[in-house]
Amino acid sequence: MGGRVLQRGAVLQLAVNDYKFGTLDPLHLRIVQVVRVHNLDDGRWIEVAAVMLDAEGATIRPRPYTLVRAEAIHRSQPSTKAAAC
Repeated sequence: MGGRVLQRGAVLQLAVNDYKFGTLDPLHLRIVQVVRVHNLDDGRWIEVAAVMLDAEGATIRPRPYTLVRAEAIHRSQPSTKAAAC
């Protein structure tokens, strides 16, 4: 992942093309656990367990399975502050 480590508590803002299995744009996630890396036909994806957040950083609901495009992690500039969304 190019030196950037995705850690528990990091907050990501993802465009709809940067994650699988959803249509929210943007999707705000707080990472609970990095599960594993998947090398798929369309690139490297990181499987995470996370919590969905609203635009202000309040918890909406758990999202136990999300595939996040590895390149998107670099663009999203992970933060541990919800305000970074």
